[in-house]
Amino acid sequence: MKHLGKAPRGANGVIPKGAELAVVTIERSGPVPQNFFCDGRITDGEHQWPEAPFLLYTVTPPDGVVDHCDKPGNLQFSFLVPDDVTMTAVDLVNPVGGGAQILVRFELS
Repeated sequence: MKHLGKAPRGANGVIPKGAELAVVTIERSGPVPQNFFCDGRITDGEHQWPEAPFLLYTVTPPDGVVDHCDKPGNLQFSFLVPDDVTMTAVDLVNPVGGGAQILVRFELS
C-alpha cells in the first residue's frame, strides 16, 4: 500500500487537509471467474471506506495492473481516507444486491 499526501501525477484531485490517498495493489494470477464483480473497501477494523471517487482521484494503474475486478491481472484500488487512522485490511465486496457481502479480506501489514 502506498500512502499519498498529495495527488500524484495521473490523479485529478487535490487531497483534502486531514486525508491521504491510499493506493493498494492486490497481486493475483490465473483467470478471473466469469461474471465476477466486486468493489473495494478499506477498513481500520471499525469503519469502512469505499473506493475514492473515480473522476477526482484517478491514479493510472501501471502496466499489468487493472482497476476492475472482472479483468485479469493485478488489481489496484485508490481510497481517500483520514490521515490519522491505521488501515488494517482491504475487503473485496459483492456490489450486487446492496448488501456489500465480503467476498475476501486482505490483511494489510
